Amino acid sequence: MFYGKKLKEIREKRGLKQRPIEEALGLSNSTLAKWENKAYPPLDGIEQVCNHLGVPLWQFFVKDIGEIANHPIRNIDEIDLEILTAIKNLDKKTRDQVLYAFRDILQALVEAKERS
Repeated sequence: MFYGKKLKEIREKRGLKQRPIEEALGLSNSTLAKWENKAYPPLDGIEQVCNHLGVPLWQFFVKDIGEIANHPIRNIDEIDLEILTAIKNLDKKTRDQVLYAFRDILQALVEAKERS
């Protein structure tokens, strides 16, 4: 439930209620509650909330800013660019599916590493 919890954490750190955000974004009642209590809020929803709250989207996906300190964007190589280009050329629904599958794979790898 990391992504839903992260949305809630960002919102609560700013002392905001769900409904005013929903109204500002044109979302129906309890949309944020659903997103905050589900494992995978839609990527476009995450982006909307982040934009509204002034949180860079990349920051949403980082648990600790120190995680990226040694991995600046300038270190992107040809393989990274090829992957990004391939994903960028997909339709939105397929991109979301790829993103969620990628997250699941990464999470499984992290958990396996922690167990070993």
